[in-house]
Amino acid sequence: FETIAQQIRAVGVESTVAATDYGMPQFDAPAVGLREYVKCLAAAQFSPEDIRRMVCDNPALLLRIT
Repeated sequence: FETIAQQIRAVGVESTVAATDYGMPQFDAPAVGLREYVKCLAAAQFSPEDIRRMVCDNPALLLRIT
């Protein structure tokens, strides 16, 4: 995950959408995967505001649902 965290820091949370490929039959439910991903982001010292931006705000902007 450290490589992912470095890449996010390099491009910035402003342009990052955090998502997973969970939901496929070989993986747990999407909510489980996203919860684990958020835990990893927090452990990598991303702030709650940055995590919300990557998980909620940026995808909403991308999909034009805000």
